[in-house]
Amino acid sequence: MKDIEQAISDVEMSSLDGLASRLGLVIALSGMNQGEFAKAIGASAAFVSDVVRGQKKPGAEFLLAIRQAVKVSIDWLLTGEGSMSGESRIDLDWMRAIRLRVSLAELACRENNQMARAVLDLIENERLTEVVDEPAIQSFLNSALDRPVPIDLILTMYNSQVWNQDRTSAGKTVLSDAIAYFQAKKPVDFSALLHQEKAESQNSQVNIGSGNRIAGRDYHEE
Repeated sequence: MKDIEQAISDVEMSSLDGLASRLGLVIALSGMNQGEFAKAIGASAAFVSDVVRGQKKPGAEFLLAIRQAVKVSIDWLLTGEGSMSGESRIDLDWMRAIRLRVSLAELACRENNQMARAVLDLIENERLTEVVDEPAIQSFLNSALDRPVPIDLILTMYNSQVWNQDRTSAGKTVLSDAIAYFQAKKPVDFSALLHQEKAESQNSQVNIGSGNRIAGRDYHEE
């Protein structure tokens, strides 16, 4: 098994750039500023700053100190693979929360379900807890969870946000991505598009100096 120093040498420069941003994220989530973080891991503030800016490559002692101080996975720091904490256990509650958001997004975008749209609005504005105990809402949410949804989409979203400890922020990102995904999947009404293009072409304005011309009509201002 390669030691940490060898692993660092094998990481491409693009990954090291990612290491800098991931270290910046770790510092931000720790609640410490760079100086405090440097002190916590026994490094100089200047060196930490250089690593965050991608100007210096950290060594084994630096990475081990981070792992001991804030329990961050060295593999994740180096490559971005896996979770920030290095844990492999799946958070089933978070997986269900993602599944619900994906299901609601599909109902709203593909089926224009008004209840789904209303619930998505409540989630977006962090007000779902105000009505979640109402029988009608409970019944609808249960039915949404029972719907078949693309498992690959759920897993992709889970893996993309597994590092994010702020579930409110992560939930909004998942919801936004799910809506964008299903909106992109909506069939295109080419007839409507052609009709719109025709209408726009008939009324497109072209500036020609002192007068104006609108396709199909000419007029001149005095």
